[in-house]
Amino acid sequence: MGLKFNAQTMLFRIRRIIPLAFVALTLVARAHDASQSSTNIWLRPDQIEVELIMSRVPSRALVDNAPPVPVTDANFESTYYELFQKSAPTLVEISMDGHKIEPSSIKVELYEETDLRFDFLFLRPPDGKFSFTAHFIKRMEDGYINTLGVNEGLHMIGMDNQTADRPTWDMDLGASSRKTKTTTIQPASATATSDKEDTVITDYAVAEVRGHNLFFKGVLLCVIIILLSLGVALWRKGDGPPPPSK
Repeated sequence: MGLKFNAQTMLFRIRRIIPLAFVALTLVARAHDASQSSTNIWLRPDQIEVELIMSRVPSRALVDNAPPVPVTDANFESTYYELFQKSAPTLVEISMDGHKIEPSSIKVELYEETDLRFDFLFLRPPDGKFSFTAHFIKRMEDGYINTLGVNEGLHMIGMDNQTADRPTWDMDLGASSRKTKTTTIQPASATATSDKEDTVITDYAVAEVRGHNLFFKGVLLCVIIILLSLGVALWRKGDGPPPPSK
């Protein structure tokens, strides 16, 4: 009876702990570690939006003569905000047919629990060869990876894992829909295009997981160890029966 009682008590308590552990694990897994960032680009009809998200830990490398203190909620506005705003225009570059486009607006803010977010807005010129260069990677330590996703409308049209020796991604966007009022529908190629988009999205998801893989495994291992330790401790303690089931 004692073994049965302890087992019931342990299971009851673990059921209460698991949801909290799952929420904590989810929040941590969403955060970026110090060796990777993510950039999402949205190609709108008249503008281009770029969202860069990275961990606060290496973000001090983005500014010259950075203060000797980490970026925190408390000191962001007073110590780092102006420094990030000043350096932001040099972090990324967008060009069309080799002509650099200057950002029309830049916004810097703290994001989630441990990240920093840059939002760039560019006016979109007529389509041509589109290039995006992540200059900020060269400021980071060896092995740094930026996971890039490029979207137009509701579809992802490109992705890449950018590194210091390969910081530029480019693609020929072709004729802009703003240059012509007619659209030729080709059912035969539509399926192939859809399959290609699905493949790109799948590859991007894999790349995103790989970017978090090492960090996620470490956190998952810690959570498993904690749950097992709590289970053993609760099994041995058994200081009260679980509430009666209704």
